[in-house]
Order: sequence, then structure tokens, then C-alpha cells
Amino acid sequence: MDEDILELFRVLGAGRLGAKIYCALLSSGQMTLSRLSEETGIVAPQLYQYLKRLETLGLIEVSRGKPNLYRAVSPDVLEAVYKEKLERVGKRALEKLRSMPRRVQADERSYGVFVLRSWRSFRARVLEEIKTANYDILMCGDSAFMKGYWDELEEKEKKGVNVYVILYEVPGIPLDEKAVRVTKVRRAVSGDIMAILDSKVALVAQRRIGPRDVPEYGLVVEEPVLVDYLEHEFFHRWLRGEVLRDSPLRLPSVFTVHRLAALEIRELLSKGRKLRATVYGRFVGTKNEAVLEGVVTGVTLDEKRGVTHLTLETPTGTVRVGGPDAILEEFAAYRVEVREVYG
Repeated sequence: MDEDILELFRVLGAGRLGAKIYCALLSSGQMTLSRLSEETGIVAPQLYQYLKRLETLGLIEVSRGKPNLYRAVSPDVLEAVYKEKLERVGKRALEKLRSMPRRVQADERSYGVFVLRSWRSFRARVLEEIKTANYDILMCGDSAFMKGYWDELEEKEKKGVNVYVILYEVPGIPLDEKAVRVTKVRRAVSGDIMAILDSKVALVAQRRIGPRDVPEYGLVVEEPVLVDYLEHEFFHRWLRGEVLRDSPLRLPSVFTVHRLAALEIRELLSKGRKLRATVYGRFVGTKNEAVLEGVVTGVTLDEKRGVTHLTLETPTGTVRVGGPDAILEEFAAYRVEVREVYG
């Protein structure tokens, strides 16, 4: 074990075995207790105690189940959480952790729900995911929570990412509209803190009831069904919220959240804009990936029946495009690209 890494984990209060466990999870990806025991050579009872310690420190995430799954937070999250302590150790250990060979593929997607017991780790994790988002970002939170993210959200919006923010008013935390840095913001009654990014991951924490109230844990949700459910909840809150800022959608634009795409496209069509869309997904009843392109001729957005789709006029005829779980429509899309047609 590298001495710089050992020194880092001693400073963090995790010790030699904590460093060994973290590095094994960082290198090999998520593991069960039994597999991690085989990987590290640490007996299960002792390993379990160290995992509890690492979880308390915010250095690992845990997905509860039978069996539990454990995985390391990234070195960037580790740095954000323990920056003051890390300054005494220097950058050498972090550089070595970042350069550590990974047997798990960088683009390999995991599924499940992981628990973060550290509020600071949760906040750092949200920022990490914001930085990697490419298409759309949905966020809910009070002004104190959002304060640490406005700069990055503004930069993402400038790069073409669609950013939607719902601000809560919490007793003792007034809504600070002057701090808002993005163009689509609404006010709503207090709710859970949430960030959803590119429809792939959602981070959720319990609502706050006051300025000194900090959630005891946060969830990292990577289960597609649950992410879709949380997007649906966000959409309902968005529809009911009071508009604070609502600039017209900039085109071209890309969405992974089908309901928001339909809402924005409907607004543009009502103003006489002519739109063309490219949708990525599959034809309903098939499993093969497909790409479809056509002129948008209509939008159905019926919340009572739970029906939302775009109507495209394509070279082969009229096609209704629903979300990823579409049943009634002909095409199920996980991504929608929309642009204006001139002339």
C-alpha cells in the first residue's frame, strides 16, 4: 500500500484497513461483503465494522439489499468532503488514487439505490453529477442548498444543457430570488431535496424544516424505474409551481425527460414555430435501437390519463412518440432532439 495513501486515510481516521478496503472498491467497483472479503483478505466480521466506519465518514455508498452492495465515492468527492484535512497531506495521494488502474469499465452503468450517510458527501456528489450532465438537469431545494450550485448550473445552461430548478421556502431560509442564475425557475411548497441528471441518476435527501436541520442521509438512485418516478414527481411540482423565471427554450435543444420536452414543444408550437425532431429509442414491441426523424405536428399532454406524446410526420407516415416506457404510442424515445425549421 502506498505510504501517501495510507497517510491520507490515517488523517481521515480510517486507518490502514480502511485504505485497503476503499482502494479495493475504487479499483474493482461495487462489491458484496463476501466478495470484498475475498478481495481484501479481511474476515467478514472485521470487514463489516470497517465498512460501517467508512460509511459514517462518507467514503463509501451502500445499497441495502440481500446482499448489500458497497462502492467507493470518487476521489473528487473525497477531496471535497475532507479538503481541510487533505491540505495537510497534499495532492500526492489524490493524484495516485485518480491514476489507480480500474478493472471496471468507465462507461459501465450500475443500477440500484445507494445510501450516503454524510451530508457533505451528498452535496459534493450532487456537484460531481452536475458537472457530468450533458442534456438536462432537474433540481429541487431551498436557497441555502442551491447556493453552492448556481455557478455550475449557469455554465451548464450556457453550454446548452436544459436546467429546471424548483425553489422551496423553508422556515428560517428565505427564498433568495436575486441569487438565481438560470432561466427556468419556479417556486413551490417545501419538499424533498432532489437532483436528477440526464434521466440516469437521481440524488434525493429528506426535506429540511429549518436552517440548522440537515438530512441524516442521502440516496443515490440509479434504478431507471425509480428515476422515472422521481421525474414524474418533479414534473407535477413544476406544473403546480409559481413561475419565477421562464425564458423561451433555446433551439436546437436536447431532452431526456419526455414530459418536459412535450411541455416546451407545445409552447413553441402555440406560438407558430415550425419544429423538427430526431428521437432515439425503439419502436414499441421491439427491442432494437432505432432513430426516427420528422416534423412535429402536435403534442398530447393529458395528465389526467397519464398520456404524453409527440406526433411526428415522417417519410413513412404519422408516428406518435412516447417516453421510454411507451405502450399506446408507436415509438418509445429516451432522447429527443428538437430544432426549428425555417422557410
